[in-house]
Amino acid sequence: MALVFGMHDLEAQAAMRIEEIGTREMLERVTQWNEEVNRVYNALISTFATRNPAWNTMPITRVLQPAAAYGQFVDEHGVAKPERETGYIDQGFPLFRYELAMQVSYEALQKITVEEYSRQLNRIERGDMTTTMRLFWFTIFYATNWTFVSTEDEFPDIAVKTFANSDAELYVVRGEDDPQTATHYTGQAAAISDAADPFPDAKETLTSYGGTNPNDLVVCFVGDATNVDNIRSLSGFIPIDRTNAISWANTVSLTDPSADRFLGIGDTVLGEHEDGVVVIRKRDLPANYLVFFNLSAGMPVGIREDEVTSLQGLFNIDSVENSGNSLLRRFRRKIGFAPVNRTGVLVHRIGNGTYAAPSPYDVLPG
Repeated sequence: MALVFGMHDLEAQAAMRIEEIGTREMLERVTQWNEEVNRVYNALISTFATRNPAWNTMPITRVLQPAAAYGQFVDEHGVAKPERETGYIDQGFPLFRYELAMQVSYEALQKITVEEYSRQLNRIERGDMTTTMRLFWFTIFYATNWTFVSTEDEFPDIAVKTFANSDAELYVVRGEDDPQTATHYTGQAAAISDAADPFPDAKETLTSYGGTNPNDLVVCFVGDATNVDNIRSLSGFIPIDRTNAISWANTVSLTDPSADRFLGIGDTVLGEHEDGVVVIRKRDLPANYLVFFNLSAGMPVGIREDEVTSLQGLFNIDSVENSGNSLLRRFRRKIGFAPVNRTGVLVHRIGNGTYAAPSPYDVLPG
């Protein structure tokens, strides 16, 4: 296994004990690793989520939405009645705390090598990303408004709204005089086929609201191989040529990789549906679910972190157990997600016409 960032130039010394490298130098390298983990983390998550310092300090926040606007007929005095802005939702932002730890005894600490120490940091790095992405996908899949019970905030019970799910919130829809309710958790009993193609309806739904248009960039994530194959079989699907080179007459050119700019948190860009939906494979998504994002409608998910800068990102907490025989190094992250554009995501279930959140996203975290 390659050494983690901060130790990558120690390949030749991988078998050396860290005490031979020097404790101070290793601590500096751990700091470099920690900073790189946060940099990569922020770059990855920023594709679909956004930050606002106000959400860190006020866990219950009014989030603006596109509002209805009409011309007003003037009265007998030639004056129109002003309209007040009404497009908003009151959204609550949770703030979860989780930790990952590495623990070694006094004797083991004297023997641990650079490679072994790097492997432990790599485990923490993977655990951090796995936990965060589970919280992110919980925000996407969970379809019932819920309450976060906080032990840190002035408001202990924080009401969190999911994406639009036929509730009381109203949204501006093109072609409609009055705001409408919306449902963004849907399903179909039939398998994906030309006769049961979910892409046209999903694209139309996500691009029908105020502030959107039919040419918006919509991406769809799919996980399981069965639905990947069914999507590839659609007559309206245009696959990406993944060969290294394309030959045409006497000309050879490299494949255009530009579609990969839509990859974000996915694994592979598969192609594009003719209705204008880029399809991306993400293998660890639950089977029989498609997740659509309108990337032109603003970030759909908001991030909440601690209001204190030093408590943002992944940060370490060092301590020694009471026995004095073990060094326990803990890394903590405080983070939470909530929808800020409740019509910017649509989740579609395959094989059942009634939506239900998949496991493990059908129960509250923690």
